[in-house]
Amino acid sequence: MRAMSIVTRIRLAIGIGIAAAVVLLFVPAIPQPQDYHRFADDRARLGIPNFANVASNLPFAAAGIAGLILLAVRRAPRDVVTLLFAVHFVSQILIAAGSGYYHWAPDDAGLFWDRLSLSVVLMTALSIAIADRIGERAGAVACLPAVVVGALSVVCWKVSGDLRVWGLVQFYAMAAIAVAAMVPGRFVRTADWLILVGWYAAAKACELLDRPIFEFLGGTVSGHTLKHLLAGVGAGWVVWMAARVGRGIKTASVTRST
Repeated sequence: MRAMSIVTRIRLAIGIGIAAAVVLLFVPAIPQPQDYHRFADDRARLGIPNFANVASNLPFAAAGIAGLILLAVRRAPRDVVTLLFAVHFVSQILIAAGSGYYHWAPDDAGLFWDRLSLSVVLMTALSIAIADRIGERAGAVACLPAVVVGALSVVCWKVSGDLRVWGLVQFYAMAAIAVAAMVPGRFVRTADWLILVGWYAAAKACELLDRPIFEFLGGTVSGHTLKHLLAGVGAGWVVWMAARVGRGIKTASVTRST
């Protein structure tokens, strides 16, 4: 079976974005419900309010630090792929800080920093996927614009109160990665990308079922805390992906014909 050309891959990525944007036109404005800030587990421990939801952000920081150490210890070449992974690992540390800050005293002001840091995580992950499935140059070129678009989607919500653009950015990033996994890559296994998307999907499901999970588990752990832990596993999975790249594990070569 002939590999999909680079031009076709770029068209596919653009097509997903256009399709998602068109669907967005038919969706009414989505305001930020204030009940979102009322998490099931608001217990304080060790003088820390909302302890479980604050402390459960530590896996993000651990994954980010571990990833940076991995790149340093392996003396990874200073190429585009290494740079993209490094930026992504820094963003994992940022999400630990941003989310921890928000959950300390949940409100819209803190949620802005939580989502802003999350947008960087999503867009840098997407840039790594672009480098893997389209080309390293494409990933490098896409990274900064993607991060800017992600950040602007959060600013758009903050200014207008409408969550649609932010929702689109989240959906597009994960959908594009999932679809990209359908074509041969350069340095990441298809299964690894799909597993990463799976962790993110599981985390989102736990977020939506925050209180039901908390009640089902007898008040031991809430869905929102599980969301952080599952997403933290996803962050660790990216470290695993980077480690495999460091060992020189490659996938099918990319056809450069147009």
